[in-house]
Amino acid sequence: MTENDLAYIAGFFDGEGSATIRMVKAGNGKRYPRVEARLSQNDRAVLDWVVDLFGFGKVYAKVDPRTPNVNHSYQAFHKSGRLFLTAIEPYLKVKKVHVGQILDEVGRETLGPLE
Repeated sequence: MTENDLAYIAGFFDGEGSATIRMVKAGNGKRYPRVEARLSQNDRAVLDWVVDLFGFGKVYAKVDPRTPNVNHSYQAFHKSGRLFLTAIEPYLKVKKVHVGQILDEVGRETLGPLE
């Protein structure tokens, strides 16, 4: 993965992505924050490329029964969501503050050096 790849994905995320923290209840009754990162796109190929680059996350398809359109979304949760957001955060423009606030709350995970 190159810096160009991360910059491209960050630009894509700025336009078509979202990041949230959702509180989930564990089996022990305690509530924990779950980071959720999503990218949406009609063309699945770019989302499959993101999965190939990062090695995690999953692409889901949602069919709109009223139209012939299929919307695809890349989703990364928990640690994978933190890894994804930490990797693209330096390249974000529009959602940089929002993603920074999420990562400040739950902590950052690093992928290691770029190859």
